Amino acid sequence: MVHSGTPDGVPESADCAIRSAAWEYGKKLQPRRGGFKSLYDALQLGACGMPAPGSMDEWAPLADALPSGQHVLFVEALSAGAPPNGDAYASIAAAVVASRALPKPLTIALRAGTHFVAGGPLQL
Repeated sequence: MVHSGTPDGVPESADCAIRSAAWEYGKKLQPRRGGFKSLYDALQLGACGMPAPGSMDEWAPLADALPSGQHVLFVEALSAGAPPNGDAYASIAAAVVASRALPKPLTIALRAGTHFVAGGPLQL
């Protein structure tokens, strides 16, 4: 077994091929991440003998300015129980619900921090 998360009976060649395909797909989804070394490491591709990207990627927020002339709802990455204020919401789901009553187009902007989606997929 090459990887600790691989089920018994999965051939090493199939395991590595699947992990490699996931890495390639991730690079297509996130081209700004370059070689996407963090994903390479997470998929443990070094154990498959694949050469590592030269440098570590870094996530950076979009540099585009927020649109003007429309509602912008902010989602704060707050600790549990901290109340949102104004157009700031404590969860992505709460912002989506609030957005349903507002004219479109609008933007839901996530502020810095870790955001979680609880209770399954969001209905937009």
